Amino acid sequence: MTKSGNIHSVSWCPNGQEFFVVYGTMPSKATMFNHKCEVVSEFGEGARNTVIVNPVGNIVLIGGFGNISPRYEVRSRKFPRFVSARWLNL
Repeated sequence: MTKSGNIHSVSWCPNGQEFFVVYGTMPSKATMFNHKCEVVSEFGEGARNTVIVNPVGNIVLIGGFGNISPRYEVRSRKFPRFVSARWLNL
């Protein structure tokens, strides 16, 4: 991993071949690795502490919850393109 700090969240893809990690000091970094721990995609830095892959494995949610501003991004797993973003007013 290219940034020092804590690991905030890990989520495996249903195929068991890839996983996502949110890590590092804030703003934390989100990265997708293959089963050999090689970087597949990087999703940049932001105020994040959670990553969740849907049961089908085609979409990933990366966001900040709890003591972080409630913001989340929905991204395509196969293509690191940005699908959607939401800011929650709580």
